[in-house]
Amino acid sequence: MTALVSHTAPQGTFAAGEIFVDWLAKSGQTAWQVLPLHETQLQKGSKTKHVPSPYKGYGIGLDPRYLASDSPIPTEIEIKTFIKNNKYWVHGYTLFCALRDHFGTDDWSRWPTEIRKREKSAISYFQKRLAPQIGGQLMLQTQLHLAYQMLQVRAQKYDILLIGDMPFYLGLNSPLVWEYQHLFDVEKDGELRRVSGVLKGAKSHFGRQIWGHPLYKWQDKSLVSGLYKLFEIRVRYLASL
Repeated sequence: MTALVSHTAPQGTFAAGEIFVDWLAKSGQTAWQVLPLHETQLQKGSKTKHVPSPYKGYGIGLDPRYLASDSPIPTEIEIKTFIKNNKYWVHGYTLFCALRDHFGTDDWSRWPTEIRKREKSAISYFQKRLAPQIGGQLMLQTQLHLAYQMLQVRAQKYDILLIGDMPFYLGLNSPLVWEYQHLFDVEKDGELRRVSGVLKGAKSHFGRQIWGHPLYKWQDKSLVSGLYKLFEIRVRYLASL
């Protein structure tokens, strides 16, 4: 998506994608495979350093960089409908984004202890304090999803499939990891003792690779149902796109 030239942004947008779909149809293509469309890094000047890989992204929500500058502002009814259909993930996500912008980093392990640990009093306090920012994030995600729906409609017009994938792991900076941190092998201070990767050996065809994602606590049988729920949230979300 980011490789598409757009007159409204320095990188590709969903609107530019509609033009690309037209070209796919004219050239006889029937599918377009895209990388994950989640946010992967903050704006320039952030305190957080990221590897700009789509496989180190938030794992849910759409990246604002894909929104054209002339995209229409959603109506109040559209925002309410979006919230109703996405309440299983959007409240945690928008709170995370508001906190991220407030503290200047999406590395939640560097946030104050009470909000890092998601203490109820801290959650309630910041929901009230950052209410305008949370509302702005809700509007932005509504706007993004409506723009993506327009891309979907254009693709369906020509019977072109939009194909994506779901990374197995989530980056530490994911709002899902913050919200469900008890399901991950993460220390209380946010440090990672073990991370995803492949050891060098006879079956490691590309050699030793350290990807750096936190690991799931599959070994803890009491957490299996929670892990299933987490994957259900991710699959349900991607199936709705």
